Amino acid sequence: MYFFLPYLPLLPPQLANYINSTILTDPYYEGYELLFTGHSLGGGVAQIVASRLKGVAVVFSSPGVVLSRRKFDISLEDIDAYNVNVWAVGDLVPLIDQQSIKAQTIRCSPERLSYHCHSILHTIDEIEGS
Repeated sequence: MYFFLPYLPLLPPQLANYINSTILTDPYYEGYELLFTGHSLGGGVAQIVASRLKGVAVVFSSPGVVLSRRKFDISLEDIDAYNVNVWAVGDLVPLIDQQSIKAQTIRCSPERLSYHCHSILHTIDEIEGS
């Protein structure tokens, strides 16, 4: 039913217990799948969790996780298969570590400062405008 069930033991016990007591027992969630997402550091965490659980992550302006993958016990194949990172050219945060092959860049004006390019509001504006 849920792709992540075999991986529940990999999660912290509190999180696994919460998933068992809510998502797995509530009929409202029947048939749903999880999509992991996040911005910046939250996107890095989402990529790691998605890679470990073999779920899908769509993240924004996240640091890469390719070079640090051994620390998180994830494979390059899983990173490439389950993650996509959307980030603005000029944003410094995604340059931390190496990006997956599924990284999509968006525009950011060269006269803008890096923190503007890193803003989720800029990302939303750019996606809506394209």
